[in-house]
Amino acid sequence: MFSKKPVPHLRALDGKPIDLEVQPSHWSILGEDSLVLEFDHDMVHNLHNLCKRHGGEHSHPNMRPHSSVCYGWKHDNTPIEIPDFPLKFDTVVVSAIDPDWAKR
Repeated sequence: MFSKKPVPHLRALDGKPIDLEVQPSHWSILGEDSLVLEFDHDMVHNLHNLCKRHGGEHSHPNMRPHSSVCYGWKHDNTPIEIPDFPLKFDTVVVSAIDPDWAKR
């Protein structure tokens, strides 16, 4: 979850191992120019709800689990082919928001 409001109770989860494998479902463009691979998994929804229960505030109108592939996507459409491999996540990351992330 991208929450501008800190959620200190969840710092204890940072670095914890997680065994999550998801199959990408489709490409999307989020915001003005972020190319993402969207996916769905109960564990992602459960972690999102845990953040909300501990005071996290979601910055977007709805949650769309995804992995960002490219910021600054300059094309009108998305790739056609969906990768034929799973996305694997192995560690929970809880960190403060870097206000300068877009400058990197």
